[in-house]
Amino acid sequence: MLTMNTRILLLSFLLSVLCHSHLAAEDWAQWRGPDRRGVIRNSPPLINSLEGEELKLVWEMPFPPRGASPYYSSPVAANGKVYMHLSPLATLAPPPVKKPEKPKPKKKKDELDDFLSADVSEEDDLPGGMPPPKIRKPKPSAAKPQAQKNRKNPNMDDVLLCVNLADGKELWRFARYGGPGKWGAPNTPCVHGGKVSFLGNKGIVYCLDAETGKDQWTSDALTKQRAAFVASPIVIGGKLIVPVQTTIALNIADGTTLWEAPIGVRSGSPTVWTNGGKSYVIVAGDEIACIDPDNGKVLWKIPGGRLSVSPAVSGDRLAIMYAGKGQGPTVYRMTLSGAEKESEFSYKPAGMGHQTCTPSMDGDLLYAWGSRTSFCYDMAAKRKLWEGASPGDGKPSPIMADKKMILNNSKRVLILDAGSGKTLASANVRVAGCTSCGIAGDRLIVNSGTHLRCYNIGAAGN
Repeated sequence: MLTMNTRILLLSFLLSVLCHSHLAAEDWAQWRGPDRRGVIRNSPPLINSLEGEELKLVWEMPFPPRGASPYYSSPVAANGKVYMHLSPLATLAPPPVKKPEKPKPKKKKDELDDFLSADVSEEDDLPGGMPPPKIRKPKPSAAKPQAQKNRKNPNMDDVLLCVNLADGKELWRFARYGGPGKWGAPNTPCVHGGKVSFLGNKGIVYCLDAETGKDQWTSDALTKQRAAFVASPIVIGGKLIVPVQTTIALNIADGTTLWEAPIGVRSGSPTVWTNGGKSYVIVAGDEIACIDPDNGKVLWKIPGGRLSVSPAVSGDRLAIMYAGKGQGPTVYRMTLSGAEKESEFSYKPAGMGHQTCTPSMDGDLLYAWGSRTSFCYDMAAKRKLWEGASPGDGKPSPIMADKKMILNNSKRVLILDAGSGKTLASANVRVAGCTSCGIAGDRLIVNSGTHLRCYNIGAAGN
């Protein structure tokens, strides 16, 4: 029988656990975070200043030897684990295929030809007592190693790593031979409902147990599409949705194809729009379209303009960053029947250059950056709030957490005050080009191209 004091202590403990669970920071379980807006709720306090230009490295894990290209996918984190898709990776050999040997036709000087092509020494007997010929070694440029004969389309592997967030130790590794390909498949995995999914080099869709890495199912529904599999999958309503040349939905339970919509993308990933308590898929390519995830019906579409970027959604607003020089963001108002451009949104930030970042949208505030400028725009008040520093490049997407804006290019990470644009911290951190960082509490997860690295960005610095 519990005493009154014991009951009070037990109740206090349970309440503290519930409150802690409620206030825990969200997982960065897919590209662009929980709802593809690049925003983390309930973030712990993050760093406000930094002496010198170094973030504290918590751990690093070297990737397996790679081919000529770096790994371009972005890391994600969920349930104390970090997942990283390695693409391209040319290490696994294809299944051996024995070709029947064809008899070589004999020539008049077949004995000499055989000698010149054979591995013999000058002391070996030669036909007809001929003197040993001079054997010229081929120049290095003339001899191409067997592994590099198909340099434009080398063999790629489909590899997913899972490591412990606390110490970076590898928990499991999934690897399958992916076949020849030019660009690999630099999409970011998606963790949902105890499963992790990603696209392989030739379009094979893999679904693994997120805890063990055990293969749950694979699908070849995308393998006939001629495209680089860059778009990162998303799960909506029990469906894994992937846009390539068309947009396909697979049952997350068993991988069966549920529908296919005639809307595709170049490289941008899909996002989700919630209206009236229901979620819809938004994709952007030659067209920007809204798709009903229940049946694949295209509710509306508007011209996209050969977009290679991903859309951002907040409320009923959709924002797109056009990659053309001097262009800023374009914002649309969406309804179930269409989308119209907001004519009031005319702000063109300075120094946008050639950039393809996906904005972060927090309520009415839009955060983005270009080659020289980061900025915040209030879409409700129709005015710019601030312009701040930029690490340059303008391709990776920003992260919003603890009222801070985290930016990265291939050599630098900036942490800005989201209210003013003031630079709080700047660090020399190598990040693979075009990839976005992941965040898990006060840990910044980075793909450096050769290593998976974890940095401490917490206010306490521990």
